[in-house]
Amino acid sequence: MTSPLTLVAAPLHNHRGFQLHLEQSLIKLELPESKSDKTEESSSNSGKDNDEKAGDGKQPAVKEKGEDDKEAAGDGDDDKTPPTAESIALPADTEEELAFLNAIDLDQILDDSPSRLEWMKTKEANGEENSFLDQLMAMPDLENVKQHFLKAKSLIETLQRQEVDTATECLNAVFVGRPKVCEPVVRLYARFLMSIRAVSGDTFFETTVDQHKEANKYPSIKYKLSQITSEQSGVFYMTNPNQLLDDYEGDYHTKNLRKEMEFYQGKFVFLYSCAATDAMDPFLKSNTVGKQIPHIVKLDSGSEKDDPIHTLRKLLEERFQKKMQVEGGVAGEYARMLVRRASRGDEKSKSTALESTFSEVCRRQIDRISQERRQGESPDDYLITKEDILGPGPPNPLDQSQAWKEMMDMVEMDSVKESIRSFASLVRMNRQRELLDQPPLRVGLNRVFLGPPGTGKTTVAKLYGQILADLGMLSSGDIIVKNASDFIGQYVGWSEKAVKSAFESAKGKVLVIDEFHMLYPGKRSGKRDPGGDVFRIAVIDTLVAQIQNTPGEDRCVVLIGYTAPMREMFQYSNPGLARRFPLSDAFHFEDFSMDQLTRVLELKLDQQKIETTEKAKDVALQLLAMARDRPNFGNGGEVDNLLNHAITSQQRRVSADPSFDVSKPMLLQPEDFDADFDRLADSQNRSKENFKDFVGCEDIIARFDGYQQTVKGMRMHGINPRAHNLIPLNFVFKGAAGTGKTTMARKVGKVFYDMGFLSSAEVVECSVSDIIGESLGETGPKVISVLERALGKVLFIDEAYRLAQGDFARDAVNELVDCITKERFANKMVVILAGYETGMDALKNINQGFASRFGTEIVFQHLPPEHCLMLLQRFIAEFGIRIDGIEEDSLEGRIGLNHLRRLFVDLKETASWGNGRDVKTLARSVTHRVFMSSAAEDTASDNLAISCGDLQEIMRQMLVSKK
Repeated sequence: MTSPLTLVAAPLHNHRGFQLHLEQSLIKLELPESKSDKTEESSSNSGKDNDEKAGDGKQPAVKEKGEDDKEAAGDGDDDKTPPTAESIALPADTEEELAFLNAIDLDQILDDSPSRLEWMKTKEANGEENSFLDQLMAMPDLENVKQHFLKAKSLIETLQRQEVDTATECLNAVFVGRPKVCEPVVRLYARFLMSIRAVSGDTFFETTVDQHKEANKYPSIKYKLSQITSEQSGVFYMTNPNQLLDDYEGDYHTKNLRKEMEFYQGKFVFLYSCAATDAMDPFLKSNTVGKQIPHIVKLDSGSEKDDPIHTLRKLLEERFQKKMQVEGGVAGEYARMLVRRASRGDEKSKSTALESTFSEVCRRQIDRISQERRQGESPDDYLITKEDILGPGPPNPLDQSQAWKEMMDMVEMDSVKESIRSFASLVRMNRQRELLDQPPLRVGLNRVFLGPPGTGKTTVAKLYGQILADLGMLSSGDIIVKNASDFIGQYVGWSEKAVKSAFESAKGKVLVIDEFHMLYPGKRSGKRDPGGDVFRIAVIDTLVAQIQNTPGEDRCVVLIGYTAPMREMFQYSNPGLARRFPLSDAFHFEDFSMDQLTRVLELKLDQQKIETTEKAKDVALQLLAMARDRPNFGNGGEVDNLLNHAITSQQRRVSADPSFDVSKPMLLQPEDFDADFDRLADSQNRSKENFKDFVGCEDIIARFDGYQQTVKGMRMHGINPRAHNLIPLNFVFKGAAGTGKTTMARKVGKVFYDMGFLSSAEVVECSVSDIIGESLGETGPKVISVLERALGKVLFIDEAYRLAQGDFARDAVNELVDCITKERFANKMVVILAGYETGMDALKNINQGFASRFGTEIVFQHLPPEHCLMLLQRFIAEFGIRIDGIEEDSLEGRIGLNHLRRLFVDLKETASWGNGRDVKTLARSVTHRVFMSSAAEDTASDNLAISCGDLQEIMRQMLVSKK
């Protein structure tokens, strides 16, 4: 509490009453016992001492104040007039000790609590006087007590004006606090009640538990208390009534007290005091005593140095030499709000937090005063206003947040923005609740950010933390960014220390843990893997142990990771992780749409002050559209990579041009984004180049050329061909072995890449065994895994007719048909199933949706003899070998040519003829024969050839082997 030296003027410091106040810290109001009174329980008149004793010599006789005067005057009806302060004052010696109070100007007391200010206003407005209230208001703090005094006064005065018997109101009360403070306050309250006529008499009984038991001995306890007679009226006060229950007699005493309180309501007010609320609970619950005691008044607990209001007053005095005033008073509602705001931290830091919060208030006051002076006003330099304490409080707390403005400039993020708006609404609501002295509503701040790479998770997490700080939900707002790998230990115990250190340093801040899915220690088995990485397990377990996600906690932890592995981690790792970071509240980041990618591209171009031609911008967007089909598409990161590539290409291009003006703004051209951007313009020549090695298949090549021309025409008319299903993406290649199915599939990748349908010309080849599981439940994941590898590419499944054999194979077909219609894979890849004609026809019957999903069939026919011979010549020409004796300008040559064609017809009619595959085998045999002959002659020749006769011999040998 504040030193009494602050309460009175210097001339009073040597007064005896002031010295008593100084020694006791509070005004001592106890009545001195008569030296001749040897009884164990004291009773007194409020006016003068009664030295007479009762007839039995054990109990002092009690007389009501003014009894002798009434008898002398012959008038006993003056109880209607409230007694003056003097009529119920303390004995003369005590009055002399307290006389210094009469010389105190209450206006000069350094206690601007609301109750004291209210009493001062009442005294000034109504001319009221009450020395007991003055004495109470001269005491520092004790705001709860002062409010209770004023409420009691207001209640009694209202009942008296309404001519309602005050006995209808029960004023019994318990005062809880340190005895040194509490007991004098109760004695003062007793006399205060008498002064306002809350009771008609002025009898005051004070007793202890031991005295009470002595006066009301068990088992002869009667219905009436022995200390009180039915004619008396006043206040009964017992200290530490909880001690009544220390022995077996307690139940009888509490029952007797309850009956007495019922009987004497309106005549006596029963007051009790105790050091702690918990200690009073057994007494109040015993025999329903608590029902007769409606008021519990708690005095300030703890020592002065632990009192935050005292600390605040000390800060004000030290900084402003006792000149600064606080709106509503140092103990008023706004000052209490300041204290509550500072008390959010732990016990060890409350004093420091109060100092920090007080400094912020002072800074706001300085800013306000400076602004008002600039506006020509004359503000009071020694007044801290409500606005200084609470802050400006704009209609929308987000208006002043730069981080919020940056987030609003970002693409989408609707769920994050909506969550932050709800926080802002909570801040506004809590501000109103604070003004109403209601506790603030608290919510947990920890969040999980899920999504693919490049969607802005880390950037948004940083802004999220800064916005929380701007809203006042975090004391600091600094961002600590860690990667999951930062916590993976070097030795046992290191991971735990790293997590705890990061967690402690994040007090009042935001701790962002990126790539959190890397910490998943288990396998995809539905259980935690006991043999998993112990360091990763330790990180998760320690994090769960440290984080409680308590609403209102001054710390925010954000976990960032990819959606699928994060969900699996939360399902199969430490169960506490999901409770502390509920995925239902997670922020989900999706792959950017083309509209979003366009906005991101434009935003980044504008930030770097880079210009592009319209054609260049279209090319960039086409590249992004193709890149979206790839797995782990980088979204915003992909835009950065594309721009970096374009800037590098532009610099390379202009550096070769000496006439280029470097002072001009950077202008990106289409070729800077894609050197081969206009590939469709020369589609015919590119197609010839692509299929130059093909022999035959002209009709198939023409079909793919037609697709390219269709796409080219649509783009010329401003139509996006990918938005329409005119170009098929799923094919069935049917035909005998060696007819060119695999070779054609490898060329298809280049065709669709040139059309802008694929992000890569790569062909992912797999066999049926790659997508069929060995046990129940394995097939689906294998199919999905292969499809994910082929995103943005061509998936070629050879010998697909084997999918019609067995239950697991049928599962693969069903999964494949289902997946290619889902958003994850639909229109993002080319799928080609190849196999023999009869087998592929049988495959259609496995799944009803197969025929509609793979509606484009391309049949590869057997190679005619002419094409077989052309293919053979092309194969051996790679080694510089030619066929002699088949020249068409000679009879002999025409005859030899016909023999070769006839042999190809015979080979075709064999069941195992492999068309181009066997032609290649034939070419290898020819090559061996030629080089063996050359080696035998031991001469190197530039004119390598095989005769028509030797070739016929080799072909006959193959024919014999196939029959």
